[in-house]
Amino acid sequence: MNDKSIKTRIEMALLKFFRHRYFKTGVKIVLISGLVFCALFLFNNFSRFAKNGVAVNLSNTLFFKEGKSGVPRILPLKIPDRTTSLVSFRHDPTAYYGNAPPYEQIANPAYQLVWRAIEDLGLGSASSPLAGFVNSSDTVLIKPNLLGEKQGMYTHPSIVRPLIDMCVRAGAKVILVGDGGPGYTGTEAVMRETGYKDMVEKLRDVYPGVLIRTVNLNDPRAWHWVNTGKASMFYGSGYTDEDLADAMGHSLSHSPYYARKDPQGKSPAGRVMGWYAISDYVLNATVIINVAKMKCHDYMINTLCLKNNVGVTLSSTIPEIEVATWRIPHVKSRQDFDPSQYETNFGNDIFWRAIADVNRIVLYADRNGILKEKKQRRCLNVIDAIEASEVNQYGTGMGGGKIYRGQVLFAGLDPVAVDSVASRFMGFNWKRIPVIAKASSVPEGKREAKSYTLGRSDPSCIRITGDIMDSRFNHIFEHSSNWHQYVEKERLDIIDFDPPAVHSVEAKATGDRITITCHITGASVAFLYYEVFGEGYAKKMQKKGSIYTAVIPKTDLDYIIQAQDIYFNTVRTPLYHISSD
Repeated sequence: MNDKSIKTRIEMALLKFFRHRYFKTGVKIVLISGLVFCALFLFNNFSRFAKNGVAVNLSNTLFFKEGKSGVPRILPLKIPDRTTSLVSFRHDPTAYYGNAPPYEQIANPAYQLVWRAIEDLGLGSASSPLAGFVNSSDTVLIKPNLLGEKQGMYTHPSIVRPLIDMCVRAGAKVILVGDGGPGYTGTEAVMRETGYKDMVEKLRDVYPGVLIRTVNLNDPRAWHWVNTGKASMFYGSGYTDEDLADAMGHSLSHSPYYARKDPQGKSPAGRVMGWYAISDYVLNATVIINVAKMKCHDYMINTLCLKNNVGVTLSSTIPEIEVATWRIPHVKSRQDFDPSQYETNFGNDIFWRAIADVNRIVLYADRNGILKEKKQRRCLNVIDAIEASEVNQYGTGMGGGKIYRGQVLFAGLDPVAVDSVASRFMGFNWKRIPVIAKASSVPEGKREAKSYTLGRSDPSCIRITGDIMDSRFNHIFEHSSNWHQYVEKERLDIIDFDPPAVHSVEAKATGDRITITCHITGASVAFLYYEVFGEGYAKKMQKKGSIYTAVIPKTDLDYIIQAQDIYFNTVRTPLYHISSD
C-alpha cells in the first residue's frame, strides 16, 4: 500500500467521523455549554438594566460591591452619614473560632468576619479599619465578657485577636485586655482558662514595640468611686438607697461594699444611689472596645453591649470578699423576693437605671471620675455571636443554658443601636427589653441628664450595613424560665421576619436635580445610597405614607435603595444607573 492510498483512507475516515451523528451531537453540547457559561458570566457581573438600558458592572463601582447572593452590599462611605447610627451586621455560615492562641488569621475562621464588620463602619481603610479611630497616643482597653470559662459564657479570644491587630496597625502603643468578672481571682482564672493570657503572651513577641497585657478590672489598688449625682437615672425616680438591692433582693444600703474608701480616700458612706466603683483601667483609657457576648439573661432578657459594661465596676471593694452581686443595683429590695417575679425582669425598674448610669460613666467620666459634658473617650462596640447562649447568661455552665451557632457579628459606635439590631437577630423586640428601650431616654425634668446621651434606639435613626437582616434569620432564642411566662403578654417574640417590599423605583430629572421616588410597603425608613465621582453618600429618604423620595444632583451616578422596618428586617434593591445625557 502506497502513501497516497493511506492518505486517501485517512481522509475518508475523518470525513465519515465529522458526518457522524455523535460528532454533531457533541458539537451542539459544546456550543450550548458555551452559551450557558457566557450567560452566567454576564448575570454575575452585571446588575439589572436601568431604565435607560445601560448595564452597570458592579465590580467597577467604588462603594458598591456584589455580595454572595448577587445583591449589592455596601462598602464604607467616603463621606459618612452623621444623622443616623450605623450598625454593621455580618454573617458567615463557615465562621467558627480558632482552636489555639494566638488565633492567627490563617487558623482563625472568625478573623475575617471581624475585619469586615469593622471595615463596614468607615473608621479607616480596608488594610487598617481603625486608622481613623485609634492613634499612637492612645491607651486602648479591649473589654470582653469574661463571666466564666464554659462554652457560651465568654467572648472568645478569636474575636479579640483581629481587634488587637487593627489597633496595632492604626499605631496604638498601649493595648490592655481585661474585664471585671466574678471576683479578682475568678477573673484571673477565666482569663487563663479561656486562652486570653496565652494569646497576649504570644502577641508580645509578635509586637515587641507595643505594650500588650491583660488587666483585671477588679484590681483593688486601682479604682475610683464615681458619683453620677443629678445625672443618675435614679435621681428624681422616687427610689431610696434602701430600695436598691442586689441580685437576691437584699438591700445594698446594708452592704459593706458602699462603706469602703477608694485608694483616694473617697467613700459614699453607705449611700448607694448613683455611686459606682469604677476601675482606673477604664477611666485612664482613651479608647474602649467593648466586645460583648450575645446571651439571654435571667433578669434583663438579654445581655449585649450595654449590659457588658457592668464589668467595668469592681466585683467587690473589699479584697477579702469576692462577691459579684454587690457591684450594682439589680432589683428593688423585698422580703419575699423570687427571681421569677415580674418585677425582676420585664417589670424591673432598677437594673436598667444602674446600667445606664455605668454606660454614662464609661463615656463621660474623666480619669478622676468626674462627669464632663463632652465624651472623654472613643468607644467601639462589638458583639460576638459566632456562638450565643440561649436561656440564660451561663452558656453550658449552669441553669440549662444552650448554645446557638449564630455565626454572626455586630459592630458600631452606638451601643443602644447595636443592641437594638442584635436583639432582632435573637428574635426579640427591642422595645420590650427595659435596658435597651429606656437607657437612652431622659425622664421629664431631668435637665442634668439630657447631655449624657448614650445612643439611639429609634429604628428610623439606625442604618444597617454589611449583610441583610431578612427572613433567613428567623430563629427565636429560647427563653429563661424566670420570664418565659410573661413573654406572650409582653409581646417579646418577633412574629414578622419579612422585610419591606419595594414595588417601584423611579428617577425624574428637573433642572439640575433628580428626584428618586420609591413605593415601599412595610417600611419605617428608607435610605438612598449613591455614588458621584467616586464619593459615596447616604441619604435618609422623605416618607409620606408608602412613598419615599430623595433629591440628588443630576449627574452620572449609581444608586440603590435600602428599606428597613421597625424590627430591622431589611431589603436592598439591585443597583441602578443614571446617566446625565
